[in-house]
Amino acid sequence: MNTLVTILNKPNQTFEYLEKKYEDVSNPDYDVIFMVFGAFFGLISFLTDYNSATKIFNIHPAFIGLFVVLLGAGTAFVFGKHIIAPLTYWIGKALKGEAAKEQIRITIAYSWIPLFFKLPIDVYYSATNTPIIGVEYWIMTVLGLLTYIWALRIEIIGLMHFNKYGLYKAIVNKLPFLIIQGGFLYWILTIT
Repeated sequence: MNTLVTILNKPNQTFEYLEKKYEDVSNPDYDVIFMVFGAFFGLISFLTDYNSATKIFNIHPAFIGLFVVLLGAGTAFVFGKHIIAPLTYWIGKALKGEAAKEQIRITIAYSWIPLFFKLPIDVYYSATNTPIIGVEYWIMTVLGLLTYIWALRIEIIGLMHFNKYGLYKAIVNKLPFLIIQGGFLYWILTIT
């Protein structure tokens, strides 16, 4: 619990602690963060489109829900561990960073922690099928933006710490992902 509070308030201190703790460990337990986040995302996805899922597959909703939760956990694990972390690592290496792959995985996993604060609200709105309008829409938007900025801040601090370079290179290290996320968001907004 102390690590959780510290990562949210003082990420640099946490990364120093984790660097010492996992110095010789090749597969620490922080990969669970990816899976839990993906499981919640799968649950939100299932609750949002519950009727379509039950009509298409004609199976008991509990089995479909369990399948979607496991699929979300597996997908987030694969993306976090095998796609996002290696790409971030290689971009960092191109920028003359000194981090190991495990340290980048630690950084990315722990940067996802603030995103968990928004998940209970998303689960509630998905389960109740309550439309988000008016003031609630703006509260949800601001909350989402703040948690994303918080996660981004933790990741940039981790990249600076482990790669042993400054803010500019850390932002450049994260920039390809920001461009992809911005393009995806633009694409979603133009569809709706």
